[in-house]
Amino acid sequence: MWTYFSIVDFDMVGVLKFFAKREGFGVDLVCLSFKDDLDEYETYHLVKPLDDQHVLAEVDYPARPVDYYAYLDFETFYDYTVEAVMDILAEDPKCTKLIPLLREVKKGLGLD
Repeated sequence: MWTYFSIVDFDMVGVLKFFAKREGFGVDLVCLSFKDDLDEYETYHLVKPLDDQHVLAEVDYPARPVDYYAYLDFETFYDYTVEAVMDILAEDPKCTKLIPLLREVKKGLGLD
């Protein structure tokens, strides 16, 4: 997940808004998808089905030496998201607008 967040952190406000609505976000060779983001073709080609309680993180070559796919339950995904936001806040403490967006993500994922 570090690779994903290091690439999308340029627009973490926008990314968090997508996550709060259970919508994925991707840039170039990295993507995070929720079940409803995938069309029939994409769903068919998954290694295992994606359900309503998991996200799929994809990092494709050449961003990594080989294509990488990870299925994360919402709680684990949220923990990684919090960690990424805390890293941003450590570098720029003025980014306090990310904190309420984290709460929206937590609520959107049904973790509150």
